[in-house]
Amino acid sequence: MSPEAIGGLLVLALVVMLLFGVNIAIGLGLIGLVGVMVLAPNPQAGLGMVAIASYSRVAVFSFSAIPLFILMGELAFNAGISSSIFSAAYKWLGSLRGGMAMATVAATAAFGAVSGSTIVAAVSMTKVAWSDLMKYKYDKGLCAGALSASGGLAILIPPSIIAVFYGLYTETPVGAVLLAGVVPGILTGALLMLQIFIRTSLNPKLAPPAPSFPWKERFGSLKGVWGVFVLAFIVTGGLYGGIFTASEAAAAGAFGAFVLTLLVRALTWRNLYQALLSTTKTTSFIFFIIVSGYIFSKFLGLSNLSNQAVAFVGDMELPRVIILIGILSIYFVLGMFLEGISMLALTISTVFPIILSLGYDPVWFGIVIIMMVETAAITPPVGLNVFAVKAVLGDDVTVWDVFKNALPFLATYVGMLALIIMVPQVALWLPSSMTPR
Repeated sequence: MSPEAIGGLLVLALVVMLLFGVNIAIGLGLIGLVGVMVLAPNPQAGLGMVAIASYSRVAVFSFSAIPLFILMGELAFNAGISSSIFSAAYKWLGSLRGGMAMATVAATAAFGAVSGSTIVAAVSMTKVAWSDLMKYKYDKGLCAGALSASGGLAILIPPSIIAVFYGLYTETPVGAVLLAGVVPGILTGALLMLQIFIRTSLNPKLAPPAPSFPWKERFGSLKGVWGVFVLAFIVTGGLYGGIFTASEAAAAGAFGAFVLTLLVRALTWRNLYQALLSTTKTTSFIFFIIVSGYIFSKFLGLSNLSNQAVAFVGDMELPRVIILIGILSIYFVLGMFLEGISMLALTISTVFPIILSLGYDPVWFGIVIIMMVETAAITPPVGLNVFAVKAVLGDDVTVWDVFKNALPFLATYVGMLALIIMVPQVALWLPSSMTPR
């Protein structure tokens, strides 16, 4: 049997395993291991190849960015800055039509600048903002949808964990991928707020007027968010100015978050333990996926399936944008069932060579993929952000209410994705002007 036939059968076996609910990391690793052992000169050689390649893949300094950025987000969360961020955003925007809902978007984006996780951002802001939103009789569906949709901003704005994962996995400069998300993240947040303003202006019952605050109180509220600005400046400014590599920026950010928790007197032994435990669990999961995905990519290389895929696409003689739309359509379907990192680990070994063969910029493609992950987070039937928000709210809303009100925001993400595809400099301008490090 040819290597291609063996590869095809094993990929089919992987699909069956995933349909039966096998964990993505276990499925990738197991199929990859079997494939390497079968296609290598002998099983012992295959095992040796897997062991050496897996260790060498993750035993590098640059991978320290993952646990350090995660730790930064955990410490910032324990510092209680999410409530301070929402309070400031609410006092500045609350008096506008739909202002409190817009404040949740702005606050989630700001919190994303220190968390890097879409679910953490959505859950944190839901816990903080919901009681105030209900106090002023905002529509429950609108608010739940806005909270679900705005969580996606956390993986566009640095420090995005999935951007770090993509950069390390594809050997694309991590700092450039992180910076490439800044402008799209800001624009997407602004468009989400504009959409809320338009919807609430057309239907004022969705968002009754909220009180206005004097300017003195508005400026005073900024005292509670200084830590966010400092951490964001350390990470993003350090990367842009060429002061830090991605790993160094992560270390500086984690240390800054640690100091912040000390200054606001939020650091207890229990909080520190929980932050370290959560960091360890998340890092272990991500590294498991990285190793499994790398083993799977080795198998694809031995089976020649990756080269066959590139050759097949090259023979199609279609405009590259049509091929890109086809690839993104596959991601859209996969995103209905898989979370972002799992989706990347499953596909990137095959898709990334095709993207390079078409002449697309790998940094730009990273942002395109992250935009697809954001759309998946609010798309049925999985919609991780939707279920995360529903879990916090309990019986206040139904899952269908959250999905129904989150889906209109999907248009904003799709529109932003189209803009990035048509005008790549929206994503590439900032990294192209950064000082190299």
